[in-house]
Amino acid sequence: MHLTDTQWVPTALEQTWQALRDPAVLQRCLTGCDTVQQIGEREYTVTLHARLGGARRDFNGRILITDESAPRHCHIAFEGMEAHEGLALGDAHVTLEPASHGGTRIHYALHGATGAPWPPYPRARSRAWAGGWWIISSRRLPTR
Repeated sequence: MHLTDTQWVPTALEQTWQALRDPAVLQRCLTGCDTVQQIGEREYTVTLHARLGGARRDFNGRILITDESAPRHCHIAFEGMEAHEGLALGDAHVTLEPASHGGTRIHYALHGATGAPWPPYPRARSRAWAGGWWIISSRRLPTR
């Protein structure tokens, strides 16, 4: 699966960058996320659940942030294991820029794959599912 999108958030560039690195913020922003723990300067463990093919799946995974150019760009690699579906892998290239009317624009390109076929959703529903699961939900970022 490959998705690209842009989201606007009302926070300033530096504040948005810091929020993207905060485990508590990440936990609130990742749909279905139970825990996020920072285990290194740029590495996190994650437990979350998602519905795939109509069934609830529980994933244990890791997130690694690389190729940082704070507060403008980073590469995020992720992997997760689930008992029935096996492995989920992916990465996202994330770019932040100040929005002309205030706040920050978050641009991302997401690539993902699983050990099982993706659910047969229409593209719009797949975009919403992936955007909600792997990419930060702008409605859940701090507003100040």
